[in-house]
Amino acid sequence: MKKITLLVSALLLSSAIFSQVLYSEKFDGLTLGSTTGCSVVPTNMQIINVDGLAGNANNAPFNTAPYTTSAWIAQALAPNTDTFAVSTSWTTSSGATVDRWLITPPVSITVANTILAWDAEAVDPSYPDGYEVWVSAAAGANAGTVLTTDFTAIPANKVYSIAAETNPGNWVGHGITLSAFAGQTVRIAFRNHSTDMFKLYLDNILVLANPPAAEVAATSIVNVPKYALIGTHSISTVMTSHGGPTVATATLQYSVDGGTAVSQTFSPNIGYSGSYTAVFTTPTASLTAGVHQIKSWISDVNGGGPDLTPADDTASWIISVLPGAAPTHNVLLEEFTGVGCGYCPQGAVSMKQEIAADPKTVWAAVHETSQGADNMAITDGLTVANVYDSGDPSYSLDRSNMAGIGYNYGGISTSNDLMDFSPVAAREAAVVPATVSLTSVNFTSATRLISATVNANFVGAVKGNYALNCYVMEDRVYGPTAATGDNGWNQHSYFYTDNLSDYYNVGSTTSPWSGGSSGIAGLFPLVYQHDHVVEQMLGGPWGDNTAIPTTLVTAGSTLSKTFTWTLPAANPSGTHQFNDNNIYIVGILQEYSSTGDLENSYILNVVQQKLTTAPETGLSMTGIEELTTDFGTVSIYPNPASTLTNIAMSLNSDENVTVNVYNALGALVYSENNGKLSAGEHLININTEHFANGIYNVTISTGKGMITKKVVINK
Repeated sequence: MKKITLLVSALLLSSAIFSQVLYSEKFDGLTLGSTTGCSVVPTNMQIINVDGLAGNANNAPFNTAPYTTSAWIAQALAPNTDTFAVSTSWTTSSGATVDRWLITPPVSITVANTILAWDAEAVDPSYPDGYEVWVSAAAGANAGTVLTTDFTAIPANKVYSIAAETNPGNWVGHGITLSAFAGQTVRIAFRNHSTDMFKLYLDNILVLANPPAAEVAATSIVNVPKYALIGTHSISTVMTSHGGPTVATATLQYSVDGGTAVSQTFSPNIGYSGSYTAVFTTPTASLTAGVHQIKSWISDVNGGGPDLTPADDTASWIISVLPGAAPTHNVLLEEFTGVGCGYCPQGAVSMKQEIAADPKTVWAAVHETSQGADNMAITDGLTVANVYDSGDPSYSLDRSNMAGIGYNYGGISTSNDLMDFSPVAAREAAVVPATVSLTSVNFTSATRLISATVNANFVGAVKGNYALNCYVMEDRVYGPTAATGDNGWNQHSYFYTDNLSDYYNVGSTTSPWSGGSSGIAGLFPLVYQHDHVVEQMLGGPWGDNTAIPTTLVTAGSTLSKTFTWTLPAANPSGTHQFNDNNIYIVGILQEYSSTGDLENSYILNVVQQKLTTAPETGLSMTGIEELTTDFGTVSIYPNPASTLTNIAMSLNSDENVTVNVYNALGALVYSENNGKLSAGEHLININTEHFANGIYNVTISTGKGMITKKVVINK
């Protein structure tokens, strides 16, 4: 997405007599490569790789030909498919220092009052990405010169250096003066010179002569929640300079519902494209229940009164104040996964353990195809992944927080630490204006029609764009049981040799995609089935906005939408899919944006319900059916149980066997190390007399892997 700095084009229209664009590159209109998902940089720019390093091999396709020669590539930025940005290479596998240069064509600096501006975004907070900017008159003297070396080997000036981008995951505007190069033709270079570069996006590179004399925009109001409880709130306004001289002082004001203005003068000291957050020392008066509008505006810049274009000096914010306590906030974890992703099996383990430990979480597995064909990928899921996926496996938390979430290429240190769930608690504590409920959830077996009504029950008044959605999810999805190839169902795994993983020594390392490597295994239906697969988004990727008006919704209102979908015939082409007893319905209330704008698509609440009351079906179904594993067969009976349940095992070889039982919250309630058991038949009794009624996960672990089965205690 483009940042607010695109306002520059509008400003130039009003001050064209003063300003002149000397160079501009927005990376628009480049063509994505059909196999790599990348594109070379614009033809008038140049890239130089000084270090010759390749990136981490796990990060293909960014290191595949022809992109091994440079860290700087162009990559599409969702959701605007015609917007491109320059990205650096992924982390170097050896930790060595990379040295890569992205260089502009020659630019003539006609006057001293000239600035260089650009936007940057570091994708991952773990790798905030430092870089440098260099300017060389020697390199720009000859327009036809093709550089063969970096700027350190020719006369050049390092004019900017940043150790880390200041706001990872968000675009940040930068601007510096080029007055020292007045009257010269120069080339400008962006240098990646670090050991921890992940991905850095650059966009909107601009060299501007005679920028507006004084132009400051109030770009947003921050630190004010969109939904809140009765009380006072601190007001902060972000202001961004689009003018030439330093903004030494600025007077800002704010008002609530058009009431008395609160005024304060700040000293931001920002240059072109710089931003400053002005925090008012006087908070709002106690806000009553209802919808309020907060406005903030700039009334004076550098003591000279209003600036060049007062029209962009005002920011506004709508806040909905609830009349009482906040409703329970359930959160949606949309996991991005794929059968070609070798880290995804452990990602699913992490997700399962998180939802078992936290009843306010709902897990939806969105399959996508960036690492190979996946028969569980759907069009709407690919649309969502295009906006929110930060690399499989990763997840979006209510589409509001992706920071610190993702995979760990370095392996795992415990059985479930591949995902970072630390932001979940804060998101659950965030105030939301409504609960969500499901009613009239039905399945007609004759027609296979699913119908469900999603209800948004508004505790407080709201005004804005909202949508309802309904996901159809399915457990225990797998392909033909006889297939042992890369068929779009069978799962890749990198954990065959990782003894801390649930998938240690699980699967086959002779699968076609493993290439004979013992570290890559194929997981087939007998040991891997896909859970929480999103089969359909009945409201589309952004929800259905027809049931909730954009005008004021009063507190106490319940607004509903009935969704229907015909479940395809079960088990097509020998697969195990579309089984009604494995289907779950998820009701969702979300803010609405037709384009998936990250700041206007937050999910506000969610609820989940099983479609039928019958037990799930599949190779690992609960009951007395046997499940074949790498180490033998296992069954649990009786199930449901009351005071006693039994684990019957037939071991293929001598194995060390440990049994752990976890309750629905993920707490360990029973553990027994049975020592080394010989090959053959064994029966382990578990006394459940003191277990509370509910669903428990029984995990049987051996040196060849583990299996988890559900058992129901019903006394």
